[in-house]
Amino acid sequence: AKLYAKNYPGSTVLVVSPLISLMQDQLHNLSKSLKASVCDSQMSEKEYSQLLLDLNDGKINILFMSPEAIINRKIKHIPR
Repeated sequence: AKLYAKNYPGSTVLVVSPLISLMQDQLHNLSKSLKASVCDSQMSEKEYSQLLLDLNDGKINILFMSPEAIINRKIKHIPR
């Protein structure tokens, strides 16, 4: 995911992981040059709204998502 995000600036790489703790570890171990976020079942509505704004503005290079977040109907609102 890191390599793809660096080689294709302006794109967002989607990484699906069933473990929230693993996503958090990956998020914290990323290079400072990459912007990443986590979307999971523990997000508040306010956090989710901010995530959508950041995605729309192209501020996120890598998005870590849990399967629950993908199944959730809110995923339909994430820009492609």
